[in-house]
Amino acid sequence: EAEKDIFIMPVSYHVNDHAAEFRTKHPEAVISSAKIDGMDAVLYDGAFDNELLVGLFGLMSKRSKLKGLYQGEIEGVSGNRLKTAMGKEIDLKPYDVTFKRSNTLVNWDDRFYFKIYRNPKEGENPDVEIIKNLTRHTQFENMSTYLARIDYKHPEFETTSFGLLIDQIPNVGDAWEMTQTAIEDFFDKVFSEKQIFSTKVIPALADMNQLVGPFFLEMVELLGKRTFEMHSSMASIKEVKGFVPESFSLLYQKSLVQSLRTLIKRTLNLVRRHMQDVQGEQQQRLNGLIENEQHIFEYIRRVLEQEKLSARKTRIHGNYKLDKLVFTGKDFIITDFEGEVEFPLSVRRLKYSPLKDVASMLSSFHYAVHIGYFHRKEFSPVNNNFLKPLIDKWYAVVSETYLRGYTLAAKNSGMIPDDEKKIHQLLDLFIVEKAFREIRQFMLHEPDSLSIPMNALQKIDFGE
Repeated sequence: EAEKDIFIMPVSYHVNDHAAEFRTKHPEAVISSAKIDGMDAVLYDGAFDNELLVGLFGLMSKRSKLKGLYQGEIEGVSGNRLKTAMGKEIDLKPYDVTFKRSNTLVNWDDRFYFKIYRNPKEGENPDVEIIKNLTRHTQFENMSTYLARIDYKHPEFETTSFGLLIDQIPNVGDAWEMTQTAIEDFFDKVFSEKQIFSTKVIPALADMNQLVGPFFLEMVELLGKRTFEMHSSMASIKEVKGFVPESFSLLYQKSLVQSLRTLIKRTLNLVRRHMQDVQGEQQQRLNGLIENEQHIFEYIRRVLEQEKLSARKTRIHGNYKLDKLVFTGKDFIITDFEGEVEFPLSVRRLKYSPLKDVASMLSSFHYAVHIGYFHRKEFSPVNNNFLKPLIDKWYAVVSETYLRGYTLAAKNSGMIPDDEKKIHQLLDLFIVEKAFREIRQFMLHEPDSLSIPMNALQKIDFGE
């Protein structure tokens, strides 16, 4: 039976002059024209209606219910945390709305965020589930505190949450913006020292650290530490069965082999069908990848089938990238635990190696420096022979720094292998998985970016 889809859109309306004014001010929110009691009207996205939003906030703060016309109902769920956070102030107003791919984010007086999930799935939303349980059962501080939610209930559906209220932490942007600023500074320094670095000699590590930026690298290492603290906190939740860690088994490792093999074969079949859409060097590199298919399979089997790895599976973030982190200026707040929304809840709520998140973050750094390079190339002449080795070195320094922060924090935890070689091998497999998913996406929608996952794969030694 096909999965039932639920779409959430609060709807409001204006009439006459107010309707015309709203159309002009917020054309992106307009759903349709209408006639209401003979008057010209406009139906629009209720996220733009402060009264409606205040009503939803009241549902949560008063723990009220609203019954629908067709057996469904919505229910506000909150506790003492919301009362404490509100204090005596009851006249809170929403004043800023941000639309994201899968949700709408409402800013309440710079004190709270209210997230509306546009396409919630049946069952407990991972974002709500993880934030709620980390708040209730751990001391993890690098996330927003769970305060309340709105559930949708219906006799024919498994209860799901379509709204989440969390506290808001002062910040200066997200980690993607922080990283892009650091990359721009890196390129500025490189171009100012072009005479020095125009030779074939790669700068020494100390010089590279100065080029990349000491403060930025300090933050990157801190991020590695915070990443493990997130994983460790999730693994410490013993009160909820879905969070209790599980040891790797040979059966699980064989399932990883099969899932990776399936992904790679499907991706390369897609590449073969669309090879005519790419030209020149990109086509040559893709043909090389196809020729290397068996070597990749053999590498995967060597890592996963020879022996049981000493590591654990646990709940993870599931879509861990730089734009999912808020930067306070000296630390990070981790957000958006929904996972990859194109996958069903049953997949997003599974337990995985925490190194899957680590690989995702490394891929995000890798993507960031190449986007920065493409941007710089567009506005100023770039000699690839001069700059590309420095880009690779930037990524090497940043990835090593992030991984050092993570592995030092994870030492003796049992979450990841004790052997450094096995850590890197397992990490490489998740980078392979990420790269092949990006190749699928870019082949169909963004072929000019294919070099990014191809470069990531090139860094992996698939030999013995």
